[in-house]
Amino acid sequence: MAKKPTRLTKKRKRSSCAPKQNEQEIADTNVYEVESICGQSIQGNTIQYEVKWKGYSEDENTSEPEFRLNCDDKIVNYVTDLIDCTNYIEKIPKSIEALDKLKANKKAILEDIAPIAYLAQTTVHGGVVKFAIVDTISNILKYSRYIISSDQLYAMYAAYVPNDEKNENVGNVRKDMEQWQMELDRLQIHFADYPKLKIQVPDTIRSVFYLPPPLSHLLFEPVTEETFEKRKVRMYHFPPKANQLSFHGIQMFIKPSHLDALEQNKFERAKETDRLDFRKSPRFRVPMKLSQHYARGYILTLGEDVEQNTPLMLMAGVIRPQAVANQCLKNDGERVAFSSFIEIPNSNMCLDRREFHDFSKYIPHSCEPTCGVRLVNSGAEFPDLVVYSLHAIDASYSHAITLDYYKMFQKDVKQYFNKNKPSSGKIFSLYDQGIDFLHCQCFMEKCPEVLYIARSKEECTPPLKKKAKTAKNQESLDFGGLKLADSDNTYMIIDGEFEE
Repeated sequence: MAKKPTRLTKKRKRSSCAPKQNEQEIADTNVYEVESICGQSIQGNTIQYEVKWKGYSEDENTSEPEFRLNCDDKIVNYVTDLIDCTNYIEKIPKSIEALDKLKANKKAILEDIAPIAYLAQTTVHGGVVKFAIVDTISNILKYSRYIISSDQLYAMYAAYVPNDEKNENVGNVRKDMEQWQMELDRLQIHFADYPKLKIQVPDTIRSVFYLPPPLSHLLFEPVTEETFEKRKVRMYHFPPKANQLSFHGIQMFIKPSHLDALEQNKFERAKETDRLDFRKSPRFRVPMKLSQHYARGYILTLGEDVEQNTPLMLMAGVIRPQAVANQCLKNDGERVAFSSFIEIPNSNMCLDRREFHDFSKYIPHSCEPTCGVRLVNSGAEFPDLVVYSLHAIDASYSHAITLDYYKMFQKDVKQYFNKNKPSSGKIFSLYDQGIDFLHCQCFMEKCPEVLYIARSKEECTPPLKKKAKTAKNQESLDFGGLKLADSDNTYMIIDGEFEE
């Protein structure tokens, strides 16, 4: 694979004179490398970071809105320095009511909520996609609300790591990860169709340590909404949490009695499903690795070389009507909706992966993906969504598993720029107009950079107010989940190979 280039940022020119009223600030159409982040502030509803530019003196620092910066690692460096790891967890709102009380307190949002929310936000789709959203404050509140309501507070605990390797808590990190792996192995005995996975703990634990999902949040096959509603009674797919806490204070583990009961076959698979039982003849045989990357979160990779068209894994979640995905887009925004819902073609259903999901959620985005998705007969009403290799994948590809999550929007993006010819480049034109969009940073040769525009289905003129534009677009988008399946064809997997 080509060496990953340094992320560059398009900055604004700094002027020694304050701009006159109604005078627009002129953007510099060059790109620059960020050396470090030196400070932060709020202007309107947008978080601004003071930037020290590489190769320039501190006198030439500029204040840049967060949505214009493509330097997640530098921002993570800055926000982790702000966080006091001894007490910041106490400041995280544990309920929607507690979060709502902070809406008007921008200082608390900037100093307490934004830093930890940023650690969670940068992990979406492997940190490859930048959600360039102008209204930073509202976006943080929306994302925090989602984290709380979907029981994912563990995603905000990434900064709670002692800096001293001799500290006994660092040993507890490794001990907890060993227990997590051991319990995962015991679970997977009963879900043999799902590929085996090993989590890799960094040799050196830095100022950020991402927690893997609690084992009670994992699914190894799709489940119906009926099964989900009966999860407290039929616990085959939904194991109860153990009272034991990890060193973060999170319930990561499963009740030992539940694992014992599984091994004694005391739980039956949900009777309301017609899914075939693949445990005696597993379809997926390639082992996986889960490793964490600074400012990107967990990344899923292959554990060995594979040939073209190799079935790798199914995608799991709760099967729900597509209207749920559309409502999530309206209420929670693109970051939550696009990372949580996958369309099931030829139906009005989708996979909801907000709270319960499998490890395919840790597959990063790429505009030149190594993998695609096919429909595979499950024996039930809805087919499985199966990730497979588009070509041979080996060490020359770093055993990368990547998907093109946003191909469904490319026609709309092209139409938008055909109607609105950018005079200073696509990215600059969107920045200057204050339009929310998705900025890809996969650095592949065929990358279009702009993956999605929040008003890409609207006429540009006459201009509408920002909120009206976004609301209208979301209604017209009729989002039912990301469209990942290559075609409507349905396959079978026999002896590790696809057959139509």
